[in-house]
Amino acid sequence: MTREEQIREIDEAIFAGQRAYQAICEAESHLSSARGFGIWDMLGGGFVSG
Repeated sequence: MTREEQIREIDEAIFAGQRAYQAICEAESHLSSARGFGIWDMLGGGFVSG
């Protein structure tokens, strides 16, 4: 494997890692919101629990 190919492979791995990190951050945000709705529903609901 040439140096250029190695660099390209490393760049692709970095990009894939960044995309995975962004996906995890987005999932964490959604889960935090869902947790908040669950607590709200247990405390009496309102709009969400109908």
